[in-house]
Amino acid sequence: MKIRWLGQSCFEIVLNSGIRIVTDPFAQEGADFPGLKLSYPIPDIEADIVVVSHMGHFDHDAINIVKGNPIVVNKPGEIEAKGIRFIGFGTYHLTADGFSPEPFNNVFYWETEGLKLCHLGDLGHLLNKEQIARLEGTDILFVPLGEGFAMPFDVVIENIKLIKPKVVIPMHYKTDEAPFLPKSVEDFLRICDLEPWYPGETLEISKDTLPSFPAICILRGPMPYKTTVAIAHRDEIGETPGNYTEQSLSIIRDMVREAIDNIGGIERYVKKGNTVLIRPNTVNAVPPDLCATTDPRVVAALLDLILERVDVKEIKVGDYVGLNFLFDCKQAMEVTGLEKVLKDPRVKMVELDTEPAIHVSVPKPKALPDFYVPKSIWEADVYIIVPKLKTHLMSRLSCSLKMGQGVYGWRDKRRNHREDIAQKMIDTYKVVRPNLILVDAIWTMQGNGPLSLYPYDIIKDMNTIIAGSDGVAVDAVATNLMGFDFDYVPTNRLCRQENLGVFRLREIEIAGTSMEKVRRKYRKATCDIAGVFPKVDVYMGGTCDAGCMACIRGGFDGADAMGLLDKLPGPVAIVTGRIDETFHELIEGSTLGRYVKVIAVGECVRDFALSNPNVAFIPGCCPITAFGKIPEIIKSLVK
Repeated sequence: MKIRWLGQSCFEIVLNSGIRIVTDPFAQEGADFPGLKLSYPIPDIEADIVVVSHMGHFDHDAINIVKGNPIVVNKPGEIEAKGIRFIGFGTYHLTADGFSPEPFNNVFYWETEGLKLCHLGDLGHLLNKEQIARLEGTDILFVPLGEGFAMPFDVVIENIKLIKPKVVIPMHYKTDEAPFLPKSVEDFLRICDLEPWYPGETLEISKDTLPSFPAICILRGPMPYKTTVAIAHRDEIGETPGNYTEQSLSIIRDMVREAIDNIGGIERYVKKGNTVLIRPNTVNAVPPDLCATTDPRVVAALLDLILERVDVKEIKVGDYVGLNFLFDCKQAMEVTGLEKVLKDPRVKMVELDTEPAIHVSVPKPKALPDFYVPKSIWEADVYIIVPKLKTHLMSRLSCSLKMGQGVYGWRDKRRNHREDIAQKMIDTYKVVRPNLILVDAIWTMQGNGPLSLYPYDIIKDMNTIIAGSDGVAVDAVATNLMGFDFDYVPTNRLCRQENLGVFRLREIEIAGTSMEKVRRKYRKATCDIAGVFPKVDVYMGGTCDAGCMACIRGGFDGADAMGLLDKLPGPVAIVTGRIDETFHELIEGSTLGRYVKVIAVGECVRDFALSNPNVAFIPGCCPITAFGKIPEIIKSLVK
């Protein structure tokens, strides 16, 4: 059967036999609720059967809009229509004063084509044991999620647990078209543990295709999509980012073409005579198989596509290296394998860290009123970013918005990697927005990115390319593909708050491979350090997670992955954050003597570090150098 959501609690269910069932048809307004209005388009539908959960409410009982002289099912009891037995029982509806004085809402269930369906209408309460028993074996459950006129979320969750459906389909929730309802489906997803499922506009389902786990199926409603994000996936690609031949390159070349063609083709973004700036992710001068930098095969495929289809003036490729106090752009491009794909004479490598920069101001800034942008980015006709899909200690997700950090020089980069990093990324995105985003998710990273040295943090079979022109939408899709809740990523929340792009998945058309095919559960990044490593004691006071804590954890992860911590001759102490007199009493004097080394990290402990000559000091706010300095210090202690 095919199920289509038409808005509010209205669904069109088309059986394989051709029988059409419509539930709770709506009008846009009614005298029963003056001032309330729906702006879903009135559907042009014909049906054999109309199921109405309750009469007297304009958003449920507009039977007159349904063509075809349908049989109406709107009363409790049993009724047979077109060979299907519909059973209903009365329940209570919520009102402003509590529950309706008598059962006003009907729950209907019926079986057809080997599936049991149940429409809860505007159920306002927990079902009793007898009612639950009647719904045993429900496969598909239509559930109101908007609160206000129906049950609150905690009751929704309890009813779902008791009914145990295979598929939950939400309805009657807050959208731009139904703004008077208090809660949205996104609100519900934050607190439920059901697996989200986004099949698009229509759910095609049968007894044989029911999911093996309970899923919440969010159908796209009658509103038009606001943007498109393309996903291209292959089950196998082979070879590695650092050691490849034409075999894997040709597969990735096809994936890049497929993804970009699904969002309008490269000609939509790049025009004849354009100067194009392509920015891969080169966080560090590390080999590509460490999975911290953009796969050179993806950049090669993108270059081939542009040069094949568009007569451009020039293509520039370069980045402002993340750790450019250690390496410059040219070194990073060489070590990461990116330099060798820049073969065509129309392609030029640019060192963004050495060229002039343009001073720009941010409109209505939250944390970053101004910054400097490399001239090549600012003056490019087309700006394309190619992020590597990763988790990140500071930003949780490293994808489209995080790439904004790569437009800064070292001074701005360091001051922007702090607790306000998400706000500063949002401010950057307001001024410097890419025209096209091509996400390298061939090999990806989980855990404590952006550069985890633990082999198990490298996912070598994601085999995916993501493409889009709206960075907010691309990040929303990427977050979902990694198995994370939308609100887990701070930049997602801020983009939603400031309406900087399309963030609702139901408003994003997924072209190509489905999200369900690709999605998996990534290990989250964590800045925790206290008690993590047996030989490391931590003394901290009010330390910033996205600043000192992230840098310290990244440094010790690196030392641990190299096998250095197990070889320490004794304990090491970390001192970080704002410290007071009590703190000095805890750490100074005889306490310091029991450690083979005390490492002070961050500007907050500068005075402490400088007053203790035997303390190793890693300065900075934030102290990004700790990623490299901590392993260096630990290595010096190991014999």
